[in-house]
Amino acid sequence: MTPLCYLNEKKSNNVAILSAFAQGSGAETTTALELIHGRDAVLYGMAPQTTALWQEILRTEHPYWYVDNGYMKSKWHGGDYYRITRNAPQHSGLGESNGERFRALGIPIAPWRIDGHHILIACQSDLWHELNCGMNAAQYAERVTAELRRYTQRPITVRHKPRGGNAEAYSLTGELRNCWAVVTHSSMVALEAVLAGVPAFVLAQCAISPMASRDLVSIESPIHPTDRERWAGVLADNQWSLPEIRDGTAWRALNG
Repeated sequence: MTPLCYLNEKKSNNVAILSAFAQGSGAETTTALELIHGRDAVLYGMAPQTTALWQEILRTEHPYWYVDNGYMKSKWHGGDYYRITRNAPQHSGLGESNGERFRALGIPIAPWRIDGHHILIACQSDLWHELNCGMNAAQYAERVTAELRRYTQRPITVRHKPRGGNAEAYSLTGELRNCWAVVTHSSMVALEAVLAGVPAFVLAQCAISPMASRDLVSIESPIHPTDRERWAGVLADNQWSLPEIRDGTAWRALNG
Protein backbone atom coordinates (compact mmCIF):
# COMPACT_ATOMS: atom_id res chain seq x y z
CA MET A 1 0.00 0.00 0.00
CA THR A 2 1.07 3.60 -0.53
CA PRO A 3 2.73 5.49 2.36
CA LEU A 4 0.66 7.84 4.50
CA CYS A 5 2.01 11.33 5.30
CA TYR A 6 0.94 12.69 8.69
CA LEU A 7 0.45 16.44 8.31
CA ASN A 8 1.14 18.52 11.41
CA GLU A 9 -0.41 21.87 10.55
CA LYS A 10 1.13 23.50 13.62
CA LYS A 11 4.75 22.82 12.56
CA SER A 12 6.32 25.29 10.15
CA ASN A 13 6.78 23.95 6.59
CA ASN A 14 5.31 20.57 7.52
CA VAL A 15 2.38 20.63 5.13
CA ALA A 16 4.40 22.01 2.20
CA ILE A 17 7.20 19.45 2.58
CA LEU A 18 5.01 16.40 3.13
CA SER A 19 2.67 17.47 0.34
CA ALA A 20 5.73 17.55 -1.93
CA PHE A 21 6.69 14.07 -0.68
CA ALA A 22 3.19 12.81 -1.41
CA GLN A 23 3.23 14.27 -4.91
CA GLY A 24 6.60 12.73 -5.73
CA SER A 25 5.95 9.32 -4.21
CA GLY A 26 2.24 8.77 -4.78
CA ALA A 27 1.66 8.77 -1.03
CA GLU A 28 -1.54 10.00 0.58
CA THR A 29 -1.88 12.60 3.34
CA THR A 30 -3.90 12.87 6.52
CA THR A 31 -4.28 15.42 9.30
CA ALA A 32 -5.42 12.73 11.75
CA LEU A 33 -2.35 12.01 13.88
CA GLU A 34 -3.29 8.43 14.69
CA LEU A 35 -1.18 5.55 13.41
CA ILE A 36 -2.76 3.49 10.64
CA HIS A 37 -1.28 0.01 10.67
CA GLY A 38 -0.41 -1.66 7.39
CA ARG A 39 0.83 1.59 5.76
CA ASP A 40 4.28 3.13 5.97
CA ALA A 41 4.14 6.32 8.04
CA VAL A 42 5.81 9.51 6.81
CA LEU A 43 6.74 12.22 9.32
CA TYR A 44 8.56 15.53 9.06
CA GLY A 45 10.65 16.47 12.08
CA MET A 46 9.80 16.22 15.75
CA ALA A 47 7.03 18.23 17.37
CA PRO A 48 4.85 17.97 20.49
CA GLN A 49 1.79 17.27 18.32
CA THR A 50 3.34 14.11 16.83
CA THR A 51 5.16 12.81 19.91
CA ALA A 52 2.55 10.15 20.71
CA LEU A 53 2.50 9.03 17.07
CA TRP A 54 6.30 8.84 16.98
CA GLN A 55 6.46 6.83 20.20
CA GLU A 56 3.87 4.36 18.92
CA ILE A 57 5.84 3.92 15.70
CA LEU A 58 8.96 3.06 17.69
CA ARG A 59 7.11 0.88 20.20
CA THR A 60 5.43 -1.22 17.51
CA GLU A 61 8.41 -1.13 15.09
CA HIS A 62 6.06 0.26 12.48
CA PRO A 63 7.79 1.00 9.14
CA TYR A 64 8.29 4.71 8.49
CA TRP A 65 9.98 7.37 6.40
CA TYR A 66 11.53 10.28 8.26
CA VAL A 67 11.96 13.69 6.62
CA ASP A 68 13.91 16.56 8.17
CA ASN A 69 16.32 19.38 7.34
CA GLY A 70 19.19 18.30 5.11
CA TYR A 71 22.63 17.27 6.25
CA MET A 72 24.14 20.13 4.25
CA LYS A 73 22.73 23.29 2.68
CA SER A 74 19.46 23.03 4.59
CA LYS A 75 17.09 25.99 4.85
CA TRP A 76 19.23 27.28 7.74
CA HIS A 77 22.37 27.24 5.64
CA GLY A 78 21.44 28.96 2.42
CA GLY A 79 19.83 25.99 0.71
CA ASP A 80 16.65 24.00 0.29
CA TYR A 81 17.73 20.44 1.07
CA TYR A 82 15.93 17.84 3.15
CA ARG A 83 17.02 14.39 4.26
CA ILE A 84 14.78 11.36 3.92
CA THR A 85 15.57 8.08 5.65
CA ARG A 86 13.87 4.74 5.99
CA ASN A 87 13.23 3.51 9.55
CA ALA A 88 15.80 5.89 11.05
CA PRO A 89 16.00 9.62 11.78
CA GLN A 90 19.37 9.84 9.98
CA HIS A 91 21.37 7.91 7.40
CA SER A 92 24.21 5.77 8.75
CA GLY A 93 26.81 7.66 6.72
CA LEU A 94 28.10 4.34 5.40
CA GLY A 95 28.28 3.31 1.76
CA GLU A 96 29.84 4.58 -1.46
CA SER A 97 29.25 7.64 -3.63
CA ASN A 98 30.57 9.09 -6.87
CA GLY A 99 30.63 12.43 -5.06
CA GLU A 100 28.82 14.38 -7.78
CA ARG A 101 26.02 15.71 -5.59
CA PHE A 102 28.42 16.73 -2.84
CA ARG A 103 30.75 18.54 -5.25
CA ALA A 104 27.78 20.39 -6.71
CA LEU A 105 27.10 21.89 -3.27
CA GLY A 106 30.44 23.68 -3.36
CA ILE A 107 31.23 22.95 0.29
CA PRO A 108 34.96 22.80 1.12
CA ILE A 109 36.47 20.22 3.45
CA ALA A 110 39.06 21.90 5.65
CA PRO A 111 42.20 20.12 6.87
CA TRP A 112 41.85 18.52 10.28
CA ARG A 113 42.67 20.84 13.15
CA ILE A 114 45.27 19.38 15.49
CA ASP A 115 45.16 22.18 18.04
CA GLY A 116 42.45 24.25 19.68
CA HIS A 117 41.28 25.67 22.95
CA HIS A 118 37.70 25.02 24.02
CA ILE A 119 35.13 22.22 23.74
CA LEU A 120 31.70 23.00 22.33
CA ILE A 121 28.68 21.05 23.57
CA ALA A 122 25.95 21.33 20.95
CA CYS A 123 22.47 20.73 22.33
CA GLN A 124 19.40 19.83 20.33
CA SER A 125 15.84 20.80 21.18
CA ASP A 126 14.36 20.12 24.60
CA LEU A 127 11.86 17.78 22.96
CA TRP A 128 14.60 15.80 21.20
CA HIS A 129 16.57 15.36 24.41
CA GLU A 130 13.47 14.45 26.40
CA LEU A 131 12.49 11.79 23.87
CA ASN A 132 15.98 10.35 23.44
CA CYS A 133 17.77 11.08 26.72
CA GLY A 134 14.99 11.50 29.30
CA MET A 135 16.01 15.08 30.17
CA ASN A 136 15.88 18.58 28.74
CA ALA A 137 18.73 20.23 26.86
CA ALA A 138 20.13 22.11 29.87
CA GLN A 139 20.20 18.94 31.97
CA TYR A 140 21.87 17.10 29.10
CA ALA A 141 24.56 19.78 28.87
CA GLU A 142 25.16 19.53 32.61
CA ARG A 143 25.54 15.77 32.44
CA VAL A 144 27.95 15.93 29.50
CA THR A 145 29.94 18.71 31.17
CA ALA A 146 30.32 16.61 34.32
CA GLU A 147 31.51 13.65 32.25
CA LEU A 148 34.01 15.79 30.34
CA ARG A 149 35.40 17.17 33.58
CA ARG A 150 36.62 13.66 34.40
CA TYR A 151 38.97 13.75 31.42
CA THR A 152 39.85 17.36 30.61
CA GLN A 153 40.20 20.83 32.06
CA ARG A 154 39.63 22.65 28.77
CA PRO A 155 37.06 25.47 28.77
CA ILE A 156 33.58 24.21 27.84
CA THR A 157 31.00 26.24 25.90
CA VAL A 158 27.36 25.18 25.55
CA ARG A 159 25.40 25.95 22.40
CA HIS A 160 21.63 25.65 22.66
CA LYS A 161 19.60 25.12 19.51
CA PRO A 162 18.52 28.49 18.06
CA ARG A 163 14.80 29.12 17.89
CA GLY A 164 12.77 30.79 15.18
CA GLY A 165 13.58 31.54 11.58
CA ASN A 166 16.77 33.55 11.98
CA ALA A 167 19.25 31.71 9.77
CA GLU A 168 22.13 33.83 11.07
CA ALA A 169 21.58 32.36 14.53
CA TYR A 170 22.54 28.96 13.13
CA SER A 171 26.01 30.13 12.05
CA LEU A 172 28.78 28.28 13.85
CA THR A 173 31.71 30.27 12.51
CA GLY A 174 32.58 32.02 15.76
CA GLU A 175 31.96 29.02 17.99
CA LEU A 176 34.13 26.74 15.88
CA ARG A 177 37.00 29.21 15.81
CA ASN A 178 39.82 27.76 17.92
CA CYS A 179 37.54 24.88 18.96
CA TRP A 180 39.28 21.67 20.06
CA ALA A 181 36.24 19.41 19.61
CA VAL A 182 32.44 19.41 19.34
CA VAL A 183 30.38 17.09 21.55
CA THR A 184 26.72 16.34 20.83
CA HIS A 185 24.05 13.66 20.95
CA SER A 186 23.41 13.62 17.17
CA SER A 187 23.20 17.26 16.03
CA MET A 188 24.20 18.41 12.54
CA VAL A 189 26.51 20.83 14.33
CA ALA A 190 28.92 17.88 14.48
CA LEU A 191 28.67 17.46 10.72
CA GLU A 192 29.54 21.11 10.19
CA ALA A 193 32.44 20.74 12.59
CA VAL A 194 33.84 17.71 10.76
CA LEU A 195 33.69 19.52 7.42
CA ALA A 196 35.42 22.51 9.05
CA GLY A 197 38.20 20.26 10.33
CA VAL A 198 37.09 20.22 13.97
CA PRO A 199 36.95 16.75 15.57
CA ALA A 200 33.57 15.58 16.79
CA PHE A 201 32.19 13.30 19.48
CA VAL A 202 28.65 11.98 18.97
CA LEU A 203 27.01 10.14 21.84
CA ALA A 204 24.38 8.32 19.75
CA GLN A 205 24.47 6.39 16.49
CA CYS A 206 23.83 8.91 13.70
CA ALA A 207 24.99 10.20 10.32
CA ILE A 208 28.19 11.64 11.80
CA SER A 209 29.21 8.44 13.61
CA PRO A 210 31.67 7.20 10.93
CA MET A 211 33.66 10.43 11.28
CA ALA A 212 33.44 10.92 15.03
CA SER A 213 34.58 9.49 18.34
CA ARG A 214 31.99 8.04 20.70
CA ASP A 215 33.67 7.75 24.10
CA LEU A 216 34.47 10.98 25.96
CA VAL A 217 37.37 9.30 27.71
CA SER A 218 39.33 10.03 24.51
CA ILE A 219 38.44 13.75 24.42
CA GLU A 220 42.14 14.64 24.41
CA SER A 221 42.89 12.27 21.51
CA PRO A 222 40.02 12.57 18.99
CA ILE A 223 40.08 10.68 15.71
CA HIS A 224 40.83 12.30 12.33
CA PRO A 225 39.35 9.99 9.65
CA THR A 226 40.83 10.20 6.17
CA ASP A 227 37.71 9.49 4.08
CA ARG A 228 35.55 12.54 4.80
CA GLU A 229 34.86 13.19 1.11
CA ARG A 230 33.38 9.71 0.60
CA TRP A 231 31.23 10.12 3.72
CA ALA A 232 30.05 13.59 2.70
CA GLY A 233 29.20 12.21 -0.73
CA VAL A 234 27.01 9.49 0.79
CA LEU A 235 25.07 12.02 2.85
CA ALA A 236 24.70 14.41 -0.10
CA ASP A 237 23.24 11.47 -2.07
CA ASN A 238 20.61 11.07 0.65
CA GLN A 239 19.22 14.60 0.72
CA TRP A 240 17.15 16.36 -1.90
CA SER A 241 15.81 19.79 -2.74
CA LEU A 242 12.08 20.41 -2.47
CA PRO A 243 11.65 20.35 -6.28
CA GLU A 244 13.47 16.99 -6.37
CA ILE A 245 11.15 15.64 -3.70
CA ARG A 246 8.10 16.96 -5.55
CA ASP A 247 9.06 15.60 -8.99
CA GLY A 248 9.86 12.09 -7.71
CA THR A 249 13.66 12.26 -8.00
CA ALA A 250 14.08 11.54 -4.29
CA TRP A 251 11.56 8.70 -4.27
CA ARG A 252 13.23 6.99 -7.24
CA ALA A 253 16.63 7.28 -5.58
CA LEU A 254 15.31 5.87 -2.31
CA ASN A 255 13.74 2.91 -4.08
CA GLY A 256 16.38 2.36 -6.76
